[in-house]
Amino acid sequence: MTVRDLAVRWVISERRVRDLAAGGEIPAMRLGKLWRFPVAKIHAFEKANA
Repeated sequence: MTVRDLAVRWVISERRVRDLAAGGEIPAMRLGKLWRFPVAKIHAFEKANA
């Protein structure tokens, strides 16, 4: 899942998604300059924080 995908899904800005990822608040991995979000981990995060 990309930054844009997650921003649309959560109805927040792409900048906010990057800030959450950089702060370690959401499950993410960085590939060079790109952030990626494992779908299964995002679903688990959403379920745990619903």
